[in-house]
Amino acid sequence: MPEGDTETTDDFLSARCPDREVLRDLRKTKQANERYRDPAKAVADGFIASPVCSMTPFGARGYQYVHPARFGDTAPLPHDLTKPQLLLYVPGKNGKLELAAVSFMQYIYQDGAPYRGDEQHPPNPASIPPTPVLYKQSFAGPMAGHFIGQPWHFDITAWLWVDNPSGLFALGNPAVTCP
Repeated sequence: MPEGDTETTDDFLSARCPDREVLRDLRKTKQANERYRDPAKAVADGFIASPVCSMTPFGARGYQYVHPARFGDTAPLPHDLTKPQLLLYVPGKNGKLELAAVSFMQYIYQDGAPYRGDEQHPPNPASIPPTPVLYKQSFAGPMAGHFIGQPWHFDITAWLWVDNPSGLFALGNPAVTCP
């Protein structure tokens, strides 16, 4: 992402989201997480920073900060709009990380535990719950974990601070690059 391109207003939210109810919910999420524009505040509140800038075939996701207490059995369902499980930061001005997006996940359970099979060993279809919905959008999935040990899950990302040419709810952002 070119230096200084981080969006500082939510004008692009209004342009990309004509649904007033969804826009209200997106702004609620954004307002509740503004304090995390400073990554140190996210860490102080229990988020754990990944040292790796995450890429997808659809573009970068940036550096993922995960809040472990918001996963699994402790994850509130339906999802609390003010408490995402992941914060996504992208390289910004002078290499400083800037808050770009939030993500929510829902694990798939089988036999009472999060299912950790790989893509060749999907969960029993009977154990897959209905696709969750947030912001009137269906989560992506079900999908295998993105790293060893991550359970099968559904997820949704909302790009609230950085515009995403692929869409407000796209998994990756082609305008973001990893160093």
